[in-house]
Amino acid sequence: MKRIIAFVLAAVALLAAGCTSSALPGASSDSGANGTAPGKNAPGRPVGPPGAQASGTLRLGLQENLADAAAMLGWQLGFFGQNLGRVTFEPMPYTSSAGEAASLEAGQLDAAYLDPVTALQLWQNTKGGLIKIIAGAASGGAELVVSPKVTTPAQLNGLKLAQPDGAAQQAAADNWLTRHGLPALTAARTAVQAGDADLLRQFRAGKIAGAWETPPLSVQLTAAGGRVLVNEVSL
Repeated sequence: MKRIIAFVLAAVALLAAGCTSSALPGASSDSGANGTAPGKNAPGRPVGPPGAQASGTLRLGLQENLADAAAMLGWQLGFFGQNLGRVTFEPMPYTSSAGEAASLEAGQLDAAYLDPVTALQLWQNTKGGLIKIIAGAASGGAELVVSPKVTTPAQLNGLKLAQPDGAAQQAAADNWLTRHGLPALTAARTAVQAGDADLLRQFRAGKIAGAWETPPLSVQLTAAGGRVLVNEVSL
């Protein structure tokens, strides 16, 4: 378990599932999202480095938050397009790892940035036959932002914390809580939330004592009067 927990706390996994999506018949030969020169697509060829005779489309799932900063930078700065040869790069933003995993399993994505817990669960569910974990991409990033009245872990006992959105954040929060003699997050101790805006409202109203989240939400919680009790980088 120590190795799994260390992996959960330290990395975001990039997964690939045979990036060979072909262009639809009759598709335009104009440049794609990767900024490569115009060229005719040849379906069914594998993705390869620049110069390889690869073509088609790479549909990459990512979340638009700090946890997937590596993916967002690769997208915005054009690194993916520069290294995919004739393959068209198609970024597909998601709001949760669960949505990405479902799309990957359904064949709607070729690759995705996922948290390690979701990645391992998907790998186990498919008996390792659907995906391959090919690289670690980032570490740290999440913070436990709490009410300014909370200055020690012990003061969280009996208080409600919001349910983290990502499976890795849930695992990291539970690991930290249990190490400090506190119960792991359960339905009884977890505030019901309906998105970031609702979480912020509950925090301002004092209905929850804090949340283990990544920016920009953790920054918004801090701006709403919270204080950072734990930064995941320190772990």
